[in-house]
Amino acid sequence: MSSGYFNTLNYTLANEDTALEMNVLPENVAHALAVAGSGARVLPLFAKNPAHLTCVDLSREQLLLTELRIESARVLSREDFLCFWGYPPRLVNPEFRLKVLTELQISQECRSLFEGIFKQLGWTSLLYVGRWERTFLKISKLCRVLLGEDSRNIFAAKNFSEHLLYVTRDFSNFRWNALVFLIGNSKFFNALLYKGHFPQKNVPGSHRRYYKDAFNRIFANGVPRQNFFLQLTFLGELIFEEGNPVECHAGVYEKIQAGIRLAKIEYKLGNVIDVVSQSSENPIDFVSLSDVPSYFDEATARDFLTRMTVGLSSDAIVVARYYLRVINWMNQGGFKKVNADFERWIEEEKTQMYHIDIFRKISA
Repeated sequence: MSSGYFNTLNYTLANEDTALEMNVLPENVAHALAVAGSGARVLPLFAKNPAHLTCVDLSREQLLLTELRIESARVLSREDFLCFWGYPPRLVNPEFRLKVLTELQISQECRSLFEGIFKQLGWTSLLYVGRWERTFLKISKLCRVLLGEDSRNIFAAKNFSEHLLYVTRDFSNFRWNALVFLIGNSKFFNALLYKGHFPQKNVPGSHRRYYKDAFNRIFANGVPRQNFFLQLTFLGELIFEEGNPVECHAGVYEKIQAGIRLAKIEYKLGNVIDVVSQSSENPIDFVSLSDVPSYFDEATARDFLTRMTVGLSSDAIVVARYYLRVINWMNQGGFKKVNADFERWIEEEKTQMYHIDIFRKISA
């Protein structure tokens, strides 16, 4: 697996809806492990109170960002957490953000990195500085040009009936189809984001059909203002509080904070499959792989489940996402696919850009 794409600060908000993994993770497991990403992939897992949570990434910067997210959630009220990170509805002055960073109990490496980044940003929000988020800022500008008022009006609906009426009666399908035609191709995303590491698509149909079908599922599943991914795509930022990611929700945030305060937390730099396979002395009950399998070479794609087996507890759960490239030739010996047990959460995932597999290890 190439590490070139993953060695910079690629994600600072969220490119997945971790409400799925949060609802799949059983309560009170002994050891959970997750690919770190921006840290937003990890935070919701604490709501299920794992005794030990290991964060893994190929990028040291992403691990440090995860540390910053976790440690801020450990001590800040939900309102102050939203302010520090820049989630709606509250804006924050630079002095508050400086004060929080100064007082957080974080590693010196983490403090040095983000003091430098915040200074470059003038102490504004970190949420939109990742490569992925900056790509969607560019996409949102195209959306506003091509969709016109639709790019804003689609967020006016307060309930699903209002939303359905708008998309069936007022939303411009001609403009929408033109937008998908322009951005829904591999060259566009490869040039803006993937820099030659675009997944080798193997799902049926064109790239444009892939994206159009995904957005059709999003439009059919809920009110746009409640979807952070739609806000990022059309507006370039989060405007409506209802669409904040799950870790920001009242009730969930407080469970996350309690879970952080009780858990043992580890940060490991490296390949997630290797880290899991080396955990036999402290077996892992739950693994969240993100869409890392999309980028595996053929041999790793075939054997990643069996390679992890030695580091997994009996009945361990593994959640894998695939972007454009679904791995359907893997060796599943010792595992059972249990997607049907979590169908609701798969269908309600906010981005709808991933094929998702959930595996349970079969007890010997």
